[in-house]
Amino acid sequence: QADDWLVGIFTTVGSGTVALLFILLLAVVTSLISSNKRATQGTYSPSRQEKAGPRVEMWSRMPPPALERLI
Repeated sequence: QADDWLVGIFTTVGSGTVALLFILLLAVVTSLISSNKRATQGTYSPSRQEKAGPRVEMWSRMPPPALERLI
């Protein structure tokens, strides 16, 4: 009786450990696949932004400096 009970406990613990390792493996594989997709797909395109919008000169947004005068 005691041996059957001990075997049942070890079987339960072993099955739970295998299930947790399998879930962890699936999570790692899913994160790797999603990170690879993110690295190759996106909307950032600097060449398209340069062609679409004209460059804004810095001086057009900043007021000119005060004139220096000699005393």
